Formats: sequence, C-alpha cells, structure tokens
Amino acid sequence: MISVRKTFSLFNSLSSRWSRALVMSLIAVSLIVPQVGCGFFKKKVKADEVVRQVIQALLDNKPELIWAALPATYQQDVHDLIKLVGQKVDAQLYKQTFTVLQKVVNVLRNKKDFILQIMNSDPMISPMVKQAISPQEIGQSWDGIVSVLDTVLNSELSDTNFLANPDMGKFLLNTGAKLMAQFDTLSKLVPQDQLKGKTKESLKGIKVTLVSEKGDDSEITIEMAGKSENLKMKKVEGKWIPADMSGAWKPQIASAKTNLETNLAKTMSAQEKMQFTLMLGMVGGAADKLDAAKTQPEFTAAFYAIAGQMMGSLGGGALKPPTTEPVKPTGPAGRSMQWTVGAGNKSRIDQVYLNQKPEILIKAFGQPDLKSDAAWIYRGLTIKNLKEGGTMKTAKFNITDGIVKTVEVSE
Repeated sequence: MISVRKTFSLFNSLSSRWSRALVMSLIAVSLIVPQVGCGFFKKKVKADEVVRQVIQALLDNKPELIWAALPATYQQDVHDLIKLVGQKVDAQLYKQTFTVLQKVVNVLRNKKDFILQIMNSDPMISPMVKQAISPQEIGQSWDGIVSVLDTVLNSELSDTNFLANPDMGKFLLNTGAKLMAQFDTLSKLVPQDQLKGKTKESLKGIKVTLVSEKGDDSEITIEMAGKSENLKMKKVEGKWIPADMSGAWKPQIASAKTNLETNLAKTMSAQEKMQFTLMLGMVGGAADKLDAAKTQPEFTAAFYAIAGQMMGSLGGGALKPPTTEPVKPTGPAGRSMQWTVGAGNKSRIDQVYLNQKPEILIKAFGQPDLKSDAAWIYRGLTIKNLKEGGTMKTAKFNITDGIVKTVEVSE
C-alpha cells in the first residue's frame, strides 16, 4: 500500500483528512489510471455512491473504472504530460534502455538461485544484504517483485508510440489491473503488524454516507476503523471529486509540466549519447553472459568478472570472489596460542577482541587468511570448545562500522 500512496500524490494533494480515510488506498490508484470509454459513471449518481463505486473498483482490481470517475479535462491533462515526455526523450535510447532492462529482469527470473547463492555467501555482499532484509524475505518476495518489473518493462510504457499517443484507459484495463493483482500477492507476504491495517481489504469495512448536497457541492461522511471523517465533494464536468482535489489539480499539473520541461530541456550531446549507448551495451552484454551460464560455478565466475570490469571502468576497485587460498601466517603469538571458546577468561577468542578495531588482530595473528570489509578470517588456529567439546581451527571476526562485533569459530 505504500507504493499506492506514492502514486496517489502524483495526481493531487488532497487534505490529510482525505488521505487518512478512504483514499489512502482508494483514489490513490485513480492517480495511476486514465480514462476508458465505459458507462460506469455515466449515469447521474450522488457523491456518496461515486465513492462506493470507486472503492468497489479498487477491490475488484479495475483501475480503468476509477479513472472513468475523473473529469475529461483531467484525463486530458494526464495525457498531455505523457505526450510531453514523448516529445522530449530520445526515442532510440528510450527503446534501448527498455531492451536492456528486460534482459536484466530475465536474469533475475532465470538465475534466481545462482544470484541468491552469491548474496548469501559473498563476505562483502552478504552482510550488506542481511542488514536490509532477511534471506527468507528475499526468497519469498523475489518472484513477485520480478513479476512486477516484468509487467512494467513489457507493457505499453516500453513503446514510444504510447508516449506519442497515450491511451491510459487501455493501459489500466490491461497492465494496470495486472499490476494491482501482483501487488495484492506481494502485500500478503508483508506481516500484518507492519501494514497497520492499511490494506485494500480494510476498504470493505468503509461506510459512506451523504450529509448534504446543493448544486455542484456536496458533503459526505466516511467511517472506517471506528473513525469518522467529513469530506467535501465538488462536481466538475459532471463528475464528483474531492473539493480539495478540484482546487489543487490545475496548479499541480502546471507544476508537473514545468518540472518535466526543465528536467528534459537539455538535449544529450553526441558524446553523451555515445557514452550512454556504450553503458547500455555493457549492461546488456553482461546480462547475456549471466543468462547463458548453466551452472553455479559458471554464473559465479561470470558475475565476478563482470563486476570487476564495471567497477574498474568506474574507477573503483575490482570486486573479487572469495579466495580459498590462505595467506601464509607471519608467525605471531596468536597463531600458536591455545584459545578457548564458550568459557575461559583471557584466552577466550570469542570475547577478547569484541568492540575493538580489527587492526588489533594483526598484532595477535598477523595478516588474515581471508579479508573483506565485513569479516577477517584466520585459519590453522587451536581453539578448544570448553562448552560443547572438540577443537576448532578457524575464527571469523565479523566487522561492522570498523569494529569487531561478533566472532564465529568452526572446524
């Protein structure tokens, strides 16, 4: 529902009272959707009935019907903005960009297991990913997110002819409805406590009541989750819309047009276009190589080779795969010392270096056998497990923000 609320803000700046109530998710979708020539809203209805119809259209994943509730000039305003984009963008680069992004999505879809293996095992990548999202959440949401990207990249938006002559009604009837269904699936993976009741299903409990109506002005009451809000409505071109929306629409459209003209005013130079084309070619070629990999080793080798090339071209250090070749120890005392884990005092390796800078490890053990920003690994040690028994030989010092935070031992 968060993305729906963001979409909502593109079309109007309704009052906080309106967004707190029904349209937090309701008219939110009407902001992505354009007109369709149907008779859904052609009959004369009162403001409260319009709101109930829009709610039902949202519940039924029919965004084209929500768009039909907008005045014709509002729909034309949206089409004009899309046409403006079509006039400003470089058609060739636009098409090439979508083609390359489609290749990337193919890799995400076809090589999911290979990618997840790298994300979960690479000593530099894995800690960063796990800080943002758990491996379980990644696995659960991966297919749904890829499906959304695939739908967008293979929709009418990929065709410059659509930008020149947009038909948002048709777009919403097909692509819009499909995206809504896909977001429904994704929302089911989000814990309910995180959604805080702001789900599409919660709209089923909304009660809309007409308070008053006089000419082109009306007021309704919206009751949801035990809270009641009054909303003023305005009839524009025969369509009931929120009064705040009617006042804010034209300024919002004018601002959007100005921003587009400003941001798209500069034309790419021949050199800039060549550089962008080369970048697209590099990404597209990389995607082709990754998609061609048949096994995990093939994919991993291609991934690190491509990552190294790209980082090198950007002036950064090359990303290298974890090496299994240990660096020869320099012979400091820590290498030959009898360490303990799970119990003990000064010799307890899982406690001694916590909350210290990793450089202190060099004094005790010398250079690590494996090293990354996220972890230093030392092998060939003697570590007695006083709690569970047995002797371990490897210590992994996990580093966050330049400090040793945890220590893991293994055979």
